[in-house]
Amino acid sequence: MKRLTSVACAIGAFSFALVSCSRYQLSTIASTNTVRSEVDGRFVQENDSLKIIYSFYGENAPVSIEIHNKLDEPLLIDWQRSALTYNDSAVSYAGNSANLNADINSASYNWGTRWSTSNGNINGTITLPQYSDFIPPHSFVKRTPLQLMDVFVNSIPDTAFKKVKLPTNQTDVPTVKGKSVSFTKENTPLVFNSYLTIVSNNSDKKVSYQQQFYIAEIINTNTNPDNIALYDLKSGDRFYVSEKTGYGKTAPTVGAIVAIGAVAALSESINHNNNNNNRKN
Repeated sequence: MKRLTSVACAIGAFSFALVSCSRYQLSTIASTNTVRSEVDGRFVQENDSLKIIYSFYGENAPVSIEIHNKLDEPLLIDWQRSALTYNDSAVSYAGNSANLNADINSASYNWGTRWSTSNGNINGTITLPQYSDFIPPHSFVKRTPLQLMDVFVNSIPDTAFKKVKLPTNQTDVPTVKGKSVSFTKENTPLVFNSYLTIVSNNSDKKVSYQQQFYIAEIINTNTNPDNIALYDLKSGDRFYVSEKTGYGKTAPTVGAIVAIGAVAALSESINHNNNNNNRKN
């Protein structure tokens, strides 16, 4: 059986491994209070003092933060007073360690007459660097302190998805199959916020900046994003997660917010429970 499955995986891979023994979930992020750049898909918040740019492009949604100092005086980023939050949980962008113990209760979905909810739990410990950043006048710093998620959103009913054809970057196979579903802020499976604390180096005055984001679209496909034209653009509002299938499948996928470069690996379990009840209009 293992041999047959392995052969099936080999046969299924075609045209530069467009299809593999993995499945992929491609997500698009939107924001409620920052501007998405039409050029590169990154999110920008700007005033007379600074410009803050967010990007989530890549596997597991690395949270890349770029801060430009527009002033003639230095600024400090206080990472200890800056954090990413979701539901009632907060993960500091700095600190020796952070304990994760949170429930995930995704927004309800209502398609037609079906009502679905999703619940989960995250437990674990992450290790993060502890520092503040000094930004000289008219310069910038860029950090990627966290990854947002490395787990599939599996709580969405199959009936919510619609079939789509995704353009590829391969001439012999112009499109591949996928399934897509779109969300608003009210029914998205994930809303999260980023809080940054900026300090004036001359006056020690602290100013906090808050940005809110949510998942606006999910596409499920068996095609590696490297072969999908949308991901050639490396747009800052797109990320993906993957998991093995068939012969390549190993232990159950676990994950959530993950620290990059952590000494100790994040260990958590996410249990999804779906409750579907009839809803009367």
